[in-house]
Amino acid sequence: MDTINNFIYINFDYIILTVIIIFNLILVVSIFDINFKFITSNESNTGNESNTGNESNIINIETMENNKNKNSENQFTNSFCSIYENNHIELNEKCKDLDFENCNSTRCSVWVNNSEGGKCHGGNNDGPHFKGTLEEPLEIDNYYYKNKCVSGIKKCE
Repeated sequence: MDTINNFIYINFDYIILTVIIIFNLILVVSIFDINFKFITSNESNTGNESNTGNESNIINIETMENNKNKNSENQFTNSFCSIYENNHIELNEKCKDLDFENCNSTRCSVWVNNSEGGKCHGGNNDGPHFKGTLEEPLEIDNYYYKNKCVSGIKKCE
């Protein structure tokens, strides 16, 4: 007990100075309403453009499972589709980058054949989500959903 008292007696000035500095820092942070939130609301947005102000933080918990036993193609399909399932405009833009094989491996895209050739579009078993505009409708010769051809203007070969 003597060593503690001796330590406090010797370092009393430093202890008081440290306490005053910490107190003043807390006071300045409180007065100027400084927050230490390092993630802005734009960074925490998950791509859903229709955020209504009910922001929530998303936490991804890694389970550290061995992924070698899982079907990697199925993982791609599920993650790709779940990211864009509520935003068909962005899904359609991302699907344009997929080739025929990758387009047919997902549950949220279709390969559309028309007079301009073939292109991947966001869609499902009912066809592409966007079928063009009134001025320029998308003329679908046929489309492939999960490697199954569905006839449009032209029959499947």
